[in-house]
Amino acid sequence: MRTKLGKDAKQIQADLNKVLGRDCPSYRTVARWESSFNDGFSSSEDDPRCGRPSTSRTEEHIAAVRRMINEDRHTTIALISDKLGLYIGSIHTTIHEDLKMRKVCSRWVPHLLSDEEKRRRV
Repeated sequence: MRTKLGKDAKQIQADLNKVLGRDCPSYRTVARWESSFNDGFSSSEDDPRCGRPSTSRTEEHIAAVRRMINEDRHTTIALISDKLGLYIGSIHTTIHEDLKMRKVCSRWVPHLLSDEEKRRRV
């Protein structure tokens, strides 16, 4: 909107700095946005990117990782990756973000125990 009103990147960046403070995007980012809007782009949404969609964090893969960890609590990310044929980073993210587990003394354990798990331990 500011580009259409005739403001340049420095003025736009100054206005953003007043409003956002430290969270303000850099001048270079604002200049790139201004250039894009001057070239005819009218949307601030990201364009779709080429490449394969992420298929490594599906419910089936999450269940397979959970099953492998439950079968052998001493298993490693590399071993799971080899058996499932998935990227190590995807396995790491699945374990830590989806399953909420971490490794303690070479054994995978939940970050927090559920009430049922607490009762089983007593």
